[in-house]
This record gives sequence, structure tokens and C-alpha cells, in this order.
Amino acid sequence: MRSRKLQQNDGFTLAELLVASTVLAIVLGTVYTAFSSSVSMWKIGEANIAAFQDARTSLDFVTRELQNMVPGAAHLFVGDDTEFEFYAVTRPMNVEDGAEPRVLWIKYRVKNDPKSEGKLFIREERPVESPLPSKAPEDGKVDDTIVKLGSESQFELAAGVKKLELHYYWVQPKEDEGLLGADPGAPAEFVIRDEHEEGAGIPQAIRIDLIMIDPNAEKGETKFSTYAVMHGPTTKLTETSVDAEAVVPQ
Repeated sequence: MRSRKLQQNDGFTLAELLVASTVLAIVLGTVYTAFSSSVSMWKIGEANIAAFQDARTSLDFVTRELQNMVPGAAHLFVGDDTEFEFYAVTRPMNVEDGAEPRVLWIKYRVKNDPKSEGKLFIREERPVESPLPSKAPEDGKVDDTIVKLGSESQFELAAGVKKLELHYYWVQPKEDEGLLGADPGAPAEFVIRDEHEEGAGIPQAIRIDLIMIDPNAEKGETKFSTYAVMHGPTTKLTETSVDAEAVVPQ
């Protein structure tokens, strides 16, 4: 009789099964949420790594092309705080224009990305098919009647861009140094402009800030900066070439 009574009490009651099922569901839900969050963060991190690598590569590419700017086309270099254009001797990105270096009209800017909330950092190029003018036109404008350009090609260099910022650096002219010369340890002074007018020449350097969208950052963005220092002949700062708005010791 005792053995039959023990067999009747084996197993779980309905209430115990409900409690166990509820606890198991809570545990599995917590594990799934943590796993899903980890996967999402991993995907965001992978996307950021690719975007950041594109940003670094793009800035290196821009710097090299600026240093190959055609010296005789200094008066054709123009830009503002969000885009700039110039003429340089470099290899076309459009393979149909050949693989050998040639004179190209090049423009860097950003545009809206239809596939995401960010913007695209793009490079536009057009082959130069006529001699470049040795000086700026009287009206200060260059059109197809003065410089003949080939068809335009556009290339996307980086995605996920929040903003492109440009600053043009001019060396502040030195005053009379006297017999002993200026103090070699004194910091250089630069005039920094956010706009570069056509005909002003070539500044001593350009600062390029590519601000990328970064959900993992505290401010939601990460800035990549570079200075393109001109290796060729540059233009001296004069009152007629550029208005000194800000002088910053470096």
C-alpha cells in the first residue's frame, strides 16, 4: 500500500509546471535580448570600421591630389567651407579616360545619401581638353569657352558622413626682422579663412575635417582631420588676395 501511494505522488503538479515555464520563458527572453543587442552592436561596429577606413583613405587621397595641383592654375583654385575645386595632374578614376596621369578638373564635396540618413563624400572629375589660362579672366569667371572640359565622372569615396568642413591657411606676413632676424622659436601665425575666392592663388595649407556619424560616440559623431600642406609654389598673403579675418598663432 505504501509503494502505491508513493507512485501516485510522483511528477509535477500543473501549478509547478506553470511556474517553471514562466521562469524558463523569462530566462530565455533575457538571453535572447542580450544576444540580439550584442549582434546589433557588432553590426554597428563593423559598419563604423568600414566607414572610418573609407574616411581615412579618402583624406589621404585628397591630400595627395592637392599636392599635385597645377602651379600655373593657382588662380583657378576656388572653394568655400563645404566644397572646393582645382586642377591637378593625376590619374583619372574613370578608366575610360586612361591610366596615365593627365590634367583634370577635380571637385570634392558631399551630397545626400538616398540610402541612409548620412551623406556621401564624393569626388568629381573632368579631363581638361584645352590649355589652361595663364591668368584669371577679367570678370573672374572660368567657363567652357575658356577651359574646355570632357565629360564628368562622379565617384563615392565614403558614406555615413555628417558634415565636411574646410579651412584655408595663409601664413601671416612677417614684419621687419632687423639685423638679427626673427625669433626662430616664435610660433607661426596663420590667417584662417572659410572661403577661398577664385583668383586668390594657393594657400599654404588646407585643413579638411570629415565628420562621420558614430552611434557609439557620446556626441554621435567622430571627426577625422588632416592638413594638406602645399608642396609647390604658394601665394603670399596680401590685402588684395585675401581679407585677414582671423589670425591664429600655431
